[in-house]
Amino acid sequence: MIKILKMRCPRITALICVALGLCIGRGRILAAPAASQPSPADVLNYLNETIDWYRQVQSLEQTPGDSQELLLRSTVVQNARQTLQLAFRYAHGQSALTGVTADSSTTSRHSSITQKAAEAQERANQAQAQLNQLDHEIETAAAGSSDLLYAKRYEITAQLNLANTQRDVLQEYAQFMQVADNDSAAGFPQKIDQLEQSVPDLQTPADNAGASHSASAASTPGQSFSAESSGVLALVNELFRLSGRMSELKTLATRTTELQQTEERFREPLRDAALLTMQHSNAAASATQPSLNNPSDIEARGMQIDTFTDRFKLLSSASIPLAEQNIVLESSRQGLMDWHAALDRQYHAGLRALGMRMITVCGVIIVIFVISGLWRRATFRYIQDTRLQRQLMVIRRIVIGGVVLIIVIASVVNEFGSLATFAGLITAGVAVALQTVILSGVAYFFFIGRFGVRQGDRVTINNITGDVIEIGLFRIYLMELSGPTSDLHPTGRVVVFSNSVLFQPQAFYKQMPGSDYIWHRVALTLAPEVDINLAEKRLMAAVNSVFADYQQSIERQHADITRSLHMDLGTPTPEGRIRFIDTGLEFVVRYPVDLHDAAQIDDRMTRQLLQAINQEPKLKLTGSGIPKIQPA
Repeated sequence: MIKILKMRCPRITALICVALGLCIGRGRILAAPAASQPSPADVLNYLNETIDWYRQVQSLEQTPGDSQELLLRSTVVQNARQTLQLAFRYAHGQSALTGVTADSSTTSRHSSITQKAAEAQERANQAQAQLNQLDHEIETAAAGSSDLLYAKRYEITAQLNLANTQRDVLQEYAQFMQVADNDSAAGFPQKIDQLEQSVPDLQTPADNAGASHSASAASTPGQSFSAESSGVLALVNELFRLSGRMSELKTLATRTTELQQTEERFREPLRDAALLTMQHSNAAASATQPSLNNPSDIEARGMQIDTFTDRFKLLSSASIPLAEQNIVLESSRQGLMDWHAALDRQYHAGLRALGMRMITVCGVIIVIFVISGLWRRATFRYIQDTRLQRQLMVIRRIVIGGVVLIIVIASVVNEFGSLATFAGLITAGVAVALQTVILSGVAYFFFIGRFGVRQGDRVTINNITGDVIEIGLFRIYLMELSGPTSDLHPTGRVVVFSNSVLFQPQAFYKQMPGSDYIWHRVALTLAPEVDINLAEKRLMAAVNSVFADYQQSIERQHADITRSLHMDLGTPTPEGRIRFIDTGLEFVVRYPVDLHDAAQIDDRMTRQLLQAINQEPKLKLTGSGIPKIQPA
């Protein structure tokens, strides 16, 4: 057949031979890397992984006010965007390349099945011809030979049925494969387009996207974190945040490396196929042909070069984006590692600041406790007054506790403005709810002041008189006294008052600071005929004789009062006054008595006055009333 074609039409013969050679060569080139090329499912999975990686990069946040992180994040996001664009470029190129390979393989499979269906049709035609011939022979055959012909006819009928069945099945399968291959070829590019549309950022130009990202970053107000001015809680929170972000960046860097490995696995067969195509194309372009003067040979050689050119374009459209993507992925990975290094430096700086802050706080607290110990030792060594010692110890606890609390709060909190506002609101609520308690605490400092109350003082609160047993931070304890004013004695009960009684409108009576004496008076009504000079001399002598026994104690207390108040109140001594009344002459004697011995002094004073009155010549008293000793 070929010889006949060569004799009749040499141009057609040459074209057919070249076409067959090209088909065979193209099939080899396509088939060589096809076994190692990724499937459409692998390409789609790679796109999904790249999109997921891109979205994780976009979700990274930066430290407010940190320009270095702003630059690193912008670079990493731009590289990630470019990486995703190159991934879709590769996917489209791979789709075109897969479509050509699929068309070749599909055409080959479809041709094989169609050929088998045609062979089955040919067998069916042959069997039908044999069956027609046997029917004719049966009609003309003798009566004895018809059995053999019927047997042959049955066998050929079975062969005809088998051939028809094979032909129908093969034709139906060929049609199904053609539809399935067409749907598969059309579905792969469509899925790539759907994935590309799922990323709206890729629909806008890169310049606009970068500008909008810079504008949004610039419009976001932020203040850089300062480890020096931050509290302990802020430093700990910042360390946890930096640790989490470093872990996130490290995970992204690992995913970037995995994407690079996947990209390298996809690029290797494409690179090999491109190199093989270049070798074939260069060989076809530089090969010497024996019949260069023949137009048909020159045309066939040009068709072969065009075929290699188309093939190289397809391979380049898929391999070049992968090569560029490898460079951008490496740049992204390096940017992530640089970002991780920057955060690591911030983390260690914050860790050092936290350590220094804790060491400083602990050192200051230790110094405060040392001062507290020295305060305590100095108080008990140089101050002998028990009351003052107790007061200084209370003040020491309050001062040391307050200073430690302020230091701890200052080291933990860094927003004193917010803290002051919050503390103001809390203080207002506490002041309303604990008004009495707060007043009691404030009154305590008045009680322990210079002119305050001390243990053993006799006070009168709400008409209750008692000696002070103890003064607490919020309460004052009294030993209740009852009986006549000149003869008070303990009842065995302890009266407890809140210190806030100091601010109540009722009078609060207490002894003068440094004094334990009070004034008593006694009034005697003398008859008009009594010698007033004799009476005054005799009565005052009786009073002074009793006063002489405790005069030094009174004078000592008076000296203490004078030093404490820085003013002279006059020396306390017995005084006598005479005045006219309706029934005669009233002689009134005022004399100081020791507070705790008032009853005994009044008893002695009464006895001495009676002796003075009954002494000859007796002093005549008038009036119905009996003389009484009472507080002056």
